[in-house]
Amino acid sequence: IVFSKTKREFEYTIASGTMKIDVIYGKSIRKKLAEIRIADAETVTYVGGAHGIIGKAKEIYACNKNDGDMYVMLVPKGDNSQSTALYFSGCSKVLDCIKYYNRSCIKERKD
Repeated sequence: IVFSKTKREFEYTIASGTMKIDVIYGKSIRKKLAEIRIADAETVTYVGGAHGIIGKAKEIYACNKNDGDMYVMLVPKGDNSQSTALYFSGCSKVLDCIKYYNRSCIKERKD
């Protein structure tokens, strides 16, 4: 038995103020996971500081548990939708790009 789709990788693309997330299964099958306008983000914070802000948001995980530092981006609900909580693995380059498009949403990490 071969489980070719068990390995998941995530690809983040930030361009023109939009963060696009694709999940890649088995290094061959790509699926669009989410597309979020960064200007719409209310909060981006380290998961350790995110307790109590999620509420009943739709949760999207764009990272594996062992990917290292995990952040959450909370996007308020639009006209006919619910709020979205996007969990992603963040390095300084990703956070710098988010800051470029929406500086006020970044909450500093406190260890």
